[in-house]
Amino acid sequence: MAYLQLAHNEWDPKAKYAKAKVIDSFGREDEVDRAVLERLAKSISRFLSPEQAREIETLTGEVSDDFQFQSSKRLGGAWLLDQLWRQLGLGEILHSLFASRHHQIPLERLIFAMVANRVMS
Repeated sequence: MAYLQLAHNEWDPKAKYAKAKVIDSFGREDEVDRAVLERLAKSISRFLSPEQAREIETLTGEVSDDFQFQSSKRLGGAWLLDQLWRQLGLGEILHSLFASRHHQIPLERLIFAMVANRVMS
């Protein structure tokens, strides 16, 4: 019969070796509530790297194959500038200035791109 406990090692300077200190006892292995252990593992995984958290999710069976993270891009500066651009109505002003001209490319977006490049460089 085995008992499950959460423990960590503490160095004992007098004995000159590490001693296990029990933090929590979960009871007999055959009677333990697996859901409690899974919630504990999930809670602890908040402090792990994404790779380590993924391993925990795999062990607890909570991995969803519907979504798999591939990459991310930094869009904060461009998004913020675009929102400010829209709030100030600069896009509408430029559209009205270029309305009589029939360009095939969106001049307002080109001007925004130049401004954003200058602001963020």
